[in-house]
Amino acid sequence: MSNEATRLMRPISPPISIFENFGEKPPDDLLQSVQASLNYYQDTERARPHYAYGNESYDRVEMIASMRLFLRLLNNANAAERNRLLAEHFLYFESKPEIGPALFTGYFVPSVAANRSHGSQTPIPLYYRPKDLIDVDLGQFNGDWHSRRLSGKLDADGRAMIPYETHDDIFAGALRERAEILAYLHPADFYFIQVQGSAVLEFPDGSRQAVGYAGDNGHAFQSIFPHLKNRVPFSRAHLRAYMDAHPEEQAVLATNPRYIFFRKETATTGHLHQPLTALRSIATDARLPAGGLALIDTRGSTTLRRFMLIHDRGSAITGPGRVDVFFGADESAEREATRFKQNGRLILFVARRSALANAKDL
Repeated sequence: MSNEATRLMRPISPPISIFENFGEKPPDDLLQSVQASLNYYQDTERARPHYAYGNESYDRVEMIASMRLFLRLLNNANAAERNRLLAEHFLYFESKPEIGPALFTGYFVPSVAANRSHGSQTPIPLYYRPKDLIDVDLGQFNGDWHSRRLSGKLDADGRAMIPYETHDDIFAGALRERAEILAYLHPADFYFIQVQGSAVLEFPDGSRQAVGYAGDNGHAFQSIFPHLKNRVPFSRAHLRAYMDAHPEEQAVLATNPRYIFFRKETATTGHLHQPLTALRSIATDARLPAGGLALIDTRGSTTLRRFMLIHDRGSAITGPGRVDVFFGADESAEREATRFKQNGRLILFVARRSALANAKDL
């Protein structure tokens, strides 16, 4: 097992005591979420070729087979037998920090007022992905860099890759002639879209447009809140009120070096280009298996003990045991996600190869 794999997840015994209990039939939202992962693995252009679980590496076809086996076992109406089979035929791994439990937060898809032209209330441009942005999968060069990505552009000679412009450069107009503008937003809405990675834009003519992550400039995320002159609670409403009262502080947006680019979507999607399911889709560290099965057990005012799917990643969601739970795309989801922060356990699981070989006999 590589040092990185050891740090991200460790094998454990099947945690039967925290398996989700849903009676005779699996919930529709769970089936929907599993199907989204299957759709991702079946997309040969987007799906990664390999997925690391400890010292094991599963290919795309094996991940499809693992999902299908999970679906078959879910449909066992006998809960005790279902749990026994899930424990027997899957490998389990826990992802947690070296000290303390996993940390869970929530996220949502905000609906925000947008404009197709610059305005006093919507002065910040939201860009489409630039044509000169290049993404490099470092795992193709070194297996220890599995799921790591480098983003940049070619130098003037076209022979070497160099860092892409920072948020500060973009804020100063570096992309004005190199990328198209999708919409103009209020500074607070812009910041939260940069954090969430998706949104529904609402235009003055009543039209709505879902937008999703299309890449980023490769620089590290930093919160803007420590850079504000006055302390502001972490919420879109509070940040909006503060920015309206202090328009001179718009430049603080550029203290976050990372800039996320967007594309139009037909539905609310995550990093896998698949629909997100409220309270079933989670965002984790990008090095964990994209689309993979997970089990969470949170402890606090909101108890979540259920099967989940890794459908997304986030600018601030890094390291073992760091999880962002998707709450949805309405006002209730925003309220719940904003106040959701608690500890718990993150368990990843995948079918044993012996179970895949004998799946027809199960």
